[in-house]
Amino acid sequence: MGPAFFNASAACADKPSATRSASSKLSLCKDRLESRDYFPDYFANKLKAPILGERIVAKPKGLYAVINHRGSYETMSEAYSNIKEYIGSKGMAVCGSAYSVELLNYFAEKNPDDYVIRISVEVCKGRKFLL
Repeated sequence: MGPAFFNASAACADKPSATRSASSKLSLCKDRLESRDYFPDYFANKLKAPILGERIVAKPKGLYAVINHRGSYETMSEAYSNIKEYIGSKGMAVCGSAYSVELLNYFAEKNPDDYVIRISVEVCKGRKFLL
């Protein structure tokens, strides 16, 4: 399976910024994750096929730690803290961005405490965990 391509509507510090819009995928750059600033850098939609463009971001192939967060958007910081703790306990380090995908959101569930959001963090094996 190749990398996932996304049409991003906002950017990390090293990429140009654009207007944000609501969608089902969020991305959080490594520097924000390390500083415990969990506000997403990208709001994006998965594309069926790769296309060229300055606002296209590819989620790289790699090793990811994954957690399903059940709860509102306001409680996602707990899930980020938990996954970072887990990564460290396994002797790994964050080596890329974090991505979240809404599996169950306000379109299908009225109660925000029942939302389900999958968070994936790109990790590397055998490195000292610095977070």
